[in-house]
Amino acid sequence: MKQRLLISLLSFFLTNFIQASTSPLETPPEKPSLYNQVLLNIHNVEGYFLGRPAVTRHDLPPCFDAKDAIGSEWGERNVAAKWTKGFCHSVLEFGGGAGSVSTVIQMSLENKRNHVVIQPREEGMFGGLGALYKNQASCQMEFTVIDHVLAKDEGKTLLEHVSQPFDCIIADCENCLVGEYEKNPELFKNIKYIQVERDDRWPLNATEGPYDKLFIELQMKKLDSGIGCNGACETEVWGR
Repeated sequence: MKQRLLISLLSFFLTNFIQASTSPLETPPEKPSLYNQVLLNIHNVEGYFLGRPAVTRHDLPPCFDAKDAIGSEWGERNVAAKWTKGFCHSVLEFGGGAGSVSTVIQMSLENKRNHVVIQPREEGMFGGLGALYKNQASCQMEFTVIDHVLAKDEGKTLLEHVSQPFDCIIADCENCLVGEYEKNPELFKNIKYIQVERDDRWPLNATEGPYDKLFIELQMKKLDSGIGCNGACETEVWGR
C-alpha cells in the first residue's frame, strides 16, 4: 500500500514538473477537426479551378488561439518552417498579424529574443496587434513587438533589441519592403535571406513587381518559392 502511494506521488510530481518545464511551443499540435479538413479541401478544389496551387497544412501548437488566423497563412508557415531553422539567427519580421508565422520563427530560433516583429496598431500592413500580444503571452514567445510603422533612421533603435544584427527578414506587409529599405537601409546590411510574400505584384499572379529591383540591388538570387496570399500569390525565398 505504501509502495503504491509512493509511486503515485512520484508520478504526480514528475508529470507536473515535466509539464511545467516544457515550453508551450514544444507541445504537438492537435489533430485538425473534420470540419477544418473539409474546409481546406473545399478551398483547394476552388483553387484548382482558379489555377492556384493546393495549400498544405502547417499546424501550430495548441497555445496559439485557433480563432486568430490559424486557418490561414499555411503557405507562409511552410516556407518559414523550411527556411528559418539553421538559416536564421536574428529575424526582423514585417507584418506579424496574429502571429502564426511569428510562432514558427520562434520554434526555429536558438535565441528566441533575436526576433523583432513590426505590427502597427491600425493603418499599414494588416491588423492583429491584440491577437499578436495574446498569442505571444499564451505561447511564452520572446520576440519584441514594434506597434507602429518604422520611421526614417529608426533602424538603429531596433538593433538594440537583438544580440546580433538581423540576418533574415520575413515580410508579409502589403508591398512595404522597398519603402522600409529606403528609410532604414542599415537593417538590410547583414541580411542573408529574405522570405517574402509577393503581394507587391499587381495583379498578384504577375511575374514581376517592385521587390525585384530591390533584390537586384541587394545582390540576391531566388532560392525557393511557396504559397502566399492563400494561394493567390507566391511566398519567395531570396538569398545571397
